[in-house]
Amino acid sequence: MPPHLREPVRYWLEGVFGYRNRGGMRVQLMLNVAVATQIGVQRGVHDYETMESLFAACDRQSDLYLDVLDAVIHQGRFLDAAAVTLQETLRAGYSVWSVAEDRKSLVRRVDAAAEASFAEALDAGGTAREELLQAWEKAYGRNPDPSDCWDHSIKAVEAALVPVVVPDQAQPHLGHVVGQLDSQPERWRLLLGHDVRPLLSMLRLLWPNPDRHGSPNERHLPSQKEAEAVLALAVTIVQWVSKDVLQPRN
Repeated sequence: MPPHLREPVRYWLEGVFGYRNRGGMRVQLMLNVAVATQIGVQRGVHDYETMESLFAACDRQSDLYLDVLDAVIHQGRFLDAAAVTLQETLRAGYSVWSVAEDRKSLVRRVDAAAEASFAEALDAGGTAREELLQAWEKAYGRNPDPSDCWDHSIKAVEAALVPVVVPDQAQPHLGHVVGQLDSQPERWRLLLGHDVRPLLSMLRLLWPNPDRHGSPNERHLPSQKEAEAVLALAVTIVQWVSKDVLQPRN
């Protein structure tokens, strides 16, 4: 947390915690945040002393401000207007952090074109949207998990492609989609060049997650860069499906 953002962020947190609220302070929210961030707080005679205990820990270790913000957003999902205000504050302060699209966490800012593609892919709605949101958080959130990002990216693509390619498959997964497109490519066409092989190549890069399949000796934990690349593939594929780039041949 850079020095020029600490006071604006602290002011925002004071408001969220109810410091200037006639209805009183949100003590339970503060305690939940303390538990989530593993900050030991002291309860005093006055409720604001709990808040000051949180701030004292953040002042000793400034990165804790980010953890507290992340926890507040996650715990206080009812605070949509406050999340928008925080988003504007972080943007104005040129922070590398932003409020996630679903307003449930902090995420790292990425290239504007990548953000635009992601936002467009979310228009697909349904399960694909939810899985992409989770994949994005696992890739760019405060606590990234490359393997989980890979899993959610696969699930997003499954949600988009299964109803199109293998709608009647029992317990379908992405392997069924790959098998169908590979065994009967003549049944499908891409608007880009009419051949499904480029899509098949992309799907084979996605499937399977190397951390989930094969013997223990064959598994490897995906790197952060691998996870980000897989998520970018998933975003593109979900966009393609929502725009009918993949079509059955008549």
